[in-house]
Amino acid sequence: MSDDPRPDTPGERPAPDRGGAAPGPPSRGRARGLVVLAASVVAGLIAWGLGESPAVRVAPRESNLVVMGQVTETVATTAEAIREAERLSAIRSVAAFGAVLGLAMGVVSGLTARGTRAAVVAGAVGLVAGGIAGAVAPIAALPLFEAMRTPGKQELLPVLLMHVALWAPVGAAAGLAFGLGRSSSPAPIAGAAVTGALGGAIGAVVFQVVGTLAFPLSGVDTLRPTTLVSRLASRLLVAASIGLVVGSTAAGPPDPNRPRGSTS
Repeated sequence: MSDDPRPDTPGERPAPDRGGAAPGPPSRGRARGLVVLAASVVAGLIAWGLGESPAVRVAPRESNLVVMGQVTETVATTAEAIREAERLSAIRSVAAFGAVLGLAMGVVSGLTARGTRAAVVAGAVGLVAGGIAGAVAPIAALPLFEAMRTPGKQELLPVLLMHVALWAPVGAAAGLAFGLGRSSSPAPIAGAAVTGALGGAIGAVVFQVVGTLAFPLSGVDTLRPTTLVSRLASRLLVAASIGLVVGSTAAGPPDPNRPRGSTS
């Protein structure tokens, strides 16, 4: 006689033991997602402050004025020098944003999934990849905008595509760092990079809508908005969108190749 009090059901097979730990409860996955979101928002705030500092901002160069072909002793800043300073400031500030966000996403992902070593590696990759993506994206986004826009007209699509081209690569770098922190397999890492790019694109759309409504005179249709508040809004909205979209994948189990909490 069987010791199991439950009657046998014809055709019923016991579930095989597949080994390995079961995924954590949904509440733990949501908690990890909230940690990722919080880290991304803090990173956006830090990057905004760094972007407003003299270490990143580029001051316009002053030069002697030329009047009727003669160089005078009057020193002033030309409109061309101001535009060039704004362009360089935009490149450096987006690079700083990408580096800080990539570092934060890599470190948080590693610490919550695979341990200290994974956090260090993923954070370092995120720092470098995010900085490179942030430096290259403005250089590519501005020609795209200039090629699509009609001079003298306010058009939504060229501005929107410019912002997507600006923030999607940064999101991809942050997602790459996040994926490296959670897994050593190429497929999940690539998937996290794609998810990060999606988050950056969503952040671009959100900032375009919010910025147009809340800061209509703050240059939201440029690489670098003209006011502190509008620049803060761009960093926080994009960072939060990337953190929210990428963090939504944190509910799954981490890569089992490394025990959680390992420091070696």
